Amino acid sequence: MLKIKFVILCLLFVQFTFAQNYKSSQSTLVIKKTADWCPFCGTYGWDFFDGLYKDVKSNPDAILIAMHYSGGLQNAPSLEITNNFNVPGQPVFVVNNADILVNSSNVNAKITQVKSTISSNGQLVSPIGVDLSLFKTGNNFTATISAKANQDLNGVNTFAGLYLVRNNLVHNQSGRNTSAVHINVLEKNLITESTWGKPLFTGNIAKNNTTSVEVPISSFATSADLKLLLIVWNKLPNGSYAFLNAQMINSNSITTSNVDLSIAESLTVTPVENSIKISWPGRKIDQAILTNQLGQIVPLQKIDGQGAEVIFSKPSLPVGVYQVSVISEGKKATKSIFLNE
Repeated sequence: MLKIKFVILCLLFVQFTFAQNYKSSQSTLVIKKTADWCPFCGTYGWDFFDGLYKDVKSNPDAILIAMHYSGGLQNAPSLEITNNFNVPGQPVFVVNNADILVNSSNVNAKITQVKSTISSNGQLVSPIGVDLSLFKTGNNFTATISAKANQDLNGVNTFAGLYLVRNNLVHNQSGRNTSAVHINVLEKNLITESTWGKPLFTGNIAKNNTTSVEVPISSFATSADLKLLLIVWNKLPNGSYAFLNAQMINSNSITTSNVDLSIAESLTVTPVENSIKISWPGRKIDQAILTNQLGQIVPLQKIDGQGAEVIFSKPSLPVGVYQVSVISEGKKATKSIFLNE
């Protein structure tokens, strides 16, 4: 009787969460160190960055950022980040922590080289998967940064930096004109404590561990040209920072919490004797996955039903709390259940 009451109590406190959609592929970060007064930044530097952007702008693994360390578009995070890489002069292009030595005679070859790097890196699994979401909270916003260790991490000291990036910014550029359209200009740091952001994973971290941080953001006018950039940095023993992974989203990609909640609130996941009954009115249940507290995944086998009500076999597992992720028509929601046998 006590066991039954305990199970009922746990089920009464079932929590709803949206399953994280971690971006696990390895991004390539291309930093353009630039200044509006620099003539070469408006000639071969412009040709390289603009040409590369046109070819890869739809690829989520390609993160291209212009950092003005000097001039009319200068800002503190751009200066600090470009100084971190210790690359003199301008324009300089740093790709995943290294200067790729672009000059006026190798622009097309370097575009081809970086496109190949982006493609190759995108096939790799990054050591740290990331998920960046923007929520509207009253008149302001909250950015949620989630991260997952895709492998065992040894002796890391990682930080999550969050930045505002403005695309299609009309501003003077020496070597071009007074109305040049600048691509993906880093505008400001959204985490005031440090340019490098908030601590993420520190020390030795086992594979599949997760963590998250929230960043409150003052109200601003969202648009497709105003982007949020997440960069995961690893602080090295010498005090410098190395790029690990990144994700960039448009500021108008806002998660409307009430709408999402109403979709998932109707989902019920009920363990019975030898099965797990899942009901999601108005939706077609495609798949269900069970995850234990260590992040280990067990796909559930469908044994009866279709559409909005499906019965899955219940695997033989130790007593405890498990997460059941239900996938329906491209949406995924997760509920916690207690298995007592």
